[in-house]
This record gives sequence, structure tokens and C-alpha cells, in this order.
Amino acid sequence: DFILYMDSMDLPHPGKLDIALPANLVAGKPADDQIPEPPHWAPVTITYSGAHEVSPQWVATHRDEVHILDVRTRAETLEESSSIADSQLIPLNELRVRIAEVSRTKPIVTICRSGRRSVLAFNILKENGWQQVANIQGGLLRWTAEGLPLDNQASKDCQ
Repeated sequence: DFILYMDSMDLPHPGKLDIALPANLVAGKPADDQIPEPPHWAPVTITYSGAHEVSPQWVATHRDEVHILDVRTRAETLEESSSIADSQLIPLNELRVRIAEVSRTKPIVTICRSGRRSVLAFNILKENGWQQVANIQGGLLRWTAEGLPLDNQASKDCQ
């Protein structure tokens, strides 16, 4: 029925189909035809954009195994004084300049208010050689919604 319906419409051949179809067949395909091995340090989900994410629940139960990098602005942390205990505050706009301050001894999980800017922090860290890094899904909004523990003081700068 569908084929008959489409044939009866007498539509012209799509003009760019010969270009788009071959490109779509290889889009996202690794150059070496090998699917990247998922990280083993955490149950990481890889987003469509390639960002690695972990659930807030996993981070909360493995808190001593990871280093949490909070990339909210200083204004945000003053306005909303809640943070995850012992998280390191380096605002996203300062991260490239202060990247040497980020720990290399534990996997890094990035967080911001909603999870968008912390994906950018994930990308900055990956570009600079960090292998064990992921974004916390949904940021502090999801962390709070799930009732996970917060420190009621602003995030601390690691010196």
C-alpha cells in the first residue's frame, strides 16, 4: 500500500540524495572501523555528541573514587551556596588558564547547574589529555532532584 501510495504521488527524484546517502552511510563511523572501547572506570554513557556521562547516583556512591570539578561561575556559587562536598570550583571561563590545578590522580567528573557547561568542561579536559573524565548527567539540578547529599557552603577552590 505504501509503495503504491508513494508511486501515485509522482514525486521527482530528490536532488541531493546521491550526495546525502553515501555521506550518511559513513557518518560517525570510526576511521579504523573499530568501535571505541567504553571506559571501564565507571558505567559511562556516551551521548550522541560523544560526551561521556555518568549518573549522579553512581557518583554519589563512588564519591571517594572520583574528583568532582564544579564549573559554575562564582556568581552562581554565591547565589546558590549548595555544592557537592569537597568539589573543586574552577569556573568554566577560567578552566583553560587553570587547567594545571585539576587533579590527575582520580577520574574527573564535571558538574554545573544543568549539565550543559560541564559538557564543555569535559571536552576541554579531553582535549588536554585527560582520559578518565565524564560529565554528571543533569548537573546539580538532577543531583538535587534525586535527593543526593549537598554541602551548604560554596564549592571550595583547591589550592
